[in-house]
Amino acid sequence: MHIERGTFANGTIGGTGGDAGIDQDEWQAVGLGKYAKERLTENAYRAERGQLAGQAGGLASDKEAGVRRTNYVPQCEGGELTKDGKTGELSCPHHHH
Repeated sequence: MHIERGTFANGTIGGTGGDAGIDQDEWQAVGLGKYAKERLTENAYRAERGQLAGQAGGLASDKEAGVRRTNYVPQCEGGELTKDGKTGELSCPHHHH
C-alpha cells in the first residue's frame, strides 16, 4: 500500500535503543513512533482484535492479539536476547514458560 501511494518510509531508526538500526518501514507497518496514529498498521489491527474479545463471534485469542506492540525488536527483562545458532529464534535467557 505505502509503495503504491508513495508514502513508504525510508531510512532507519536512530539512537542506541533496542530498535536502533531497524528500517523505518518496519516501524510504519507495526504502527510505532510517529506512525502510531496511522490507520492500517499491525497495532491498529491488534486494537480491533482486542475489541472483539469476549463478544459473540470473537475468538479465544482476541484478548492476547489485542496487546499493542511498543517495540519492533522483542525486549527481554533481566538480560539480553539470545539467538539460537541453529534456528535463529530469539529468546530471553531468564524467561521461563
